[in-house]
Amino acid sequence: MKYFFEFLKCTYTTIVVTGVMMYGQNALAASQYKKLPDTGQSSCSDDSVTITCPNVGEPYYGQDAQYTGSPPAYHDNGNGTITDKNTGLLWQKAFNNSVVTWYQANNYCNGLSLGNREDWRLPTMFEWESIRDVTSPKRLNPIFDTHIQEPYVHRQVMYWSGTEVENGASARVFQSAGWSNEYWDKSLASCCVHVRCVSGAPLRQGTFRSNYNNTVSDTTYGLMWQKNDLPPSFPRKGWQHALAYCETLTVGGYTDWRLPNTRELTTIIDFNKTSQTLNPVFTISGNDEKVYYWSNTSTIGSGEVFGISASYGGVAGFPKTGVVYEESALFSSVQYAYDLNIHTRCVRDITSQGPGSGNNNSSSILFMIPRNMQQRK
Repeated sequence: MKYFFEFLKCTYTTIVVTGVMMYGQNALAASQYKKLPDTGQSSCSDDSVTITCPNVGEPYYGQDAQYTGSPPAYHDNGNGTITDKNTGLLWQKAFNNSVVTWYQANNYCNGLSLGNREDWRLPTMFEWESIRDVTSPKRLNPIFDTHIQEPYVHRQVMYWSGTEVENGASARVFQSAGWSNEYWDKSLASCCVHVRCVSGAPLRQGTFRSNYNNTVSDTTYGLMWQKNDLPPSFPRKGWQHALAYCETLTVGGYTDWRLPNTRELTTIIDFNKTSQTLNPVFTISGNDEKVYYWSNTSTIGSGEVFGISASYGGVAGFPKTGVVYEESALFSSVQYAYDLNIHTRCVRDITSQGPGSGNNNSSSILFMIPRNMQQRK
């Protein structure tokens, strides 16, 4: 063996190249990714009440308020329009108080002239979610006019989106409370579906690439996702367990995982579909027809947390226990409990650094070049 190595030393030149193994890590700088506005949530809670935000390793650590991104930022242009400083979209400040069909709403926006702009349109469902205000009962930042006039003042407000589903027969609606992103027949002028318009290039959702190490990279918003999810356990452990699972997860060589906020969850859903709305690059554990996902964003009142349906794309508040109680149709004193099939899928920032982040996985590659092939003249 000794003579074999001596032969190699005399016959070959060895070149060692040391680099970084990215494992699907996109090499773009943080400034080159699009900004996904943060939710703006600033308080923490347990399963029922507001609490002091916990420390690392304590129960309920990893909530939305403990991870900050680009804060919601708007500018009132003084001409009936609002600029979203994160996305660049220009929004109509007021909204049409009339109850209209989708077709009437679409024509209204297409014909709107406001703020020296003529390119108004109905917002997509993803664009509506980009301005959802989780700190406001009306789900929109107070800079927007949300004053409801009679006869709809006591009703829930909904807005048409430009996101069509069901072969164009229906369209998604953004709701001020309850389940959002439901889809309604476009020919109906029912209850309280109003119109608010937007101008600017449509926001794109995530652009995904499978990294073959149980991770998926979003090269639009600089997020890395867990490819396979965690199904709920029995008995149910709830939201607290989902937070802890992501905080202690190691996948693909990375340890800085967290539970996604409600805004991030909407990047992986196809709102044009009414079933199986999760992007197909991801894997769902189990064969259940109805699958939901936890976020780390609590609703107002702290008893529920925002989640999303991978089955039909709805956004709503879930009990943090993962269990829903309903009264019997016959006896109001009798309640039935049923489990929501809420899965957990973790996320991390591609550009995050630090111990265990996986951004500095060094690898050396050895090349051996015969000496008689070097510097031939």
